[in-house]
Amino acid sequence: IQASERVKLLARVSGFLEQRHFTEGRDINKGDLLFSIEKANYEIGLKQAQADLASAKASLKNAQSNLNRNSQLRKRQAVSQSQLDQAAADRDLAKAQVLKAEAGLQKAELDLGYTEIIAPFSGRIGKANFSVGDLISPESGTLATIVKIDQVHVEMSVSEKLMLDARRKGVDLDNPPVAPRLILSDGSIYDSAGEFNFISPEVDTATDTITLRATFQNPNY
Repeated sequence: IQASERVKLLARVSGFLEQRHFTEGRDINKGDLLFSIEKANYEIGLKQAQADLASAKASLKNAQSNLNRNSQLRKRQAVSQSQLDQAAADRDLAKAQVLKAEAGLQKAELDLGYTEIIAPFSGRIGKANFSVGDLISPESGTLATIVKIDQVHVEMSVSEKLMLDARRKGVDLDNPPVAPRLILSDGSIYDSAGEFNFISPEVDTATDTITLRATFQNPNY
């Protein structure tokens, strides 16, 4: 039996872990704030990126004005063609600097956003692998794991011969012969039938079996 969804939470940026906002082993909702990483350095980086963009835009404005002025002067033969070409090149370089600064601002905004680690879906969260005050980074590994268990997957192996016979009779995922039932470890039968949703396209050559997967609803987990 496996969770229908499972995700390992990882840090996208480096920094000290400031807060953990959940209780281990409890249910969480999609969008919940789970971890907070120190923001100060990334807020400073964002302000620097904003300043760089403002400076680049000012330089572009000045370069465009210089190009316009040289264009008028060239019409009166007051400047050479090479001076006009240089003004155009300076304007193009200033445009590139604006694009570069815009990219830097977007990255700074992303990095600041990554200081908050959010639950991607509702489920149950496991043990936190780091404590408040720890220095974490993208290389630190899993911070915690979330599993979605209101729906579970059950994998089973069926003999290739049985599957071959079933397929000859027209049995497939769209036309299953039966609804799978689950026998629990204490011998009792789970009260809800499942639904087949996957048949492996390959045969396990070691066992001559094919893997099937069924989904069971688990609303009372």
